[in-house]
Amino acid sequence: MSDPVHIARSCVAHTVKKHGRGSAQAVHAKRSLQAAKLERHVTEVLATAPTPTASQLERIAALLTAGSRFDCAATDPGQLAGAAAAPSST
Repeated sequence: MSDPVHIARSCVAHTVKKHGRGSAQAVHAKRSLQAAKLERHVTEVLATAPTPTASQLERIAALLTAGSRFDCAATDPGQLAGAAAAPSST
């Protein structure tokens, strides 16, 4: 099985060489590379992390759907402290 990050990185190199660094195709290829890296990282973290609570899942979903528009200041810091102190269900 080929590594999606390696494939995306090769695609960026090929696209930049063929269309130029600032081309729309290169921008798309770079975006795909970043998505592949993020997917790899999320998969690795989820494989080792405890199951998130419902409120944590909502925050993660907001980050993924809203991108940089997510307002971290709107998050109740007490929820974070309570979640960290909660006992594991395993």
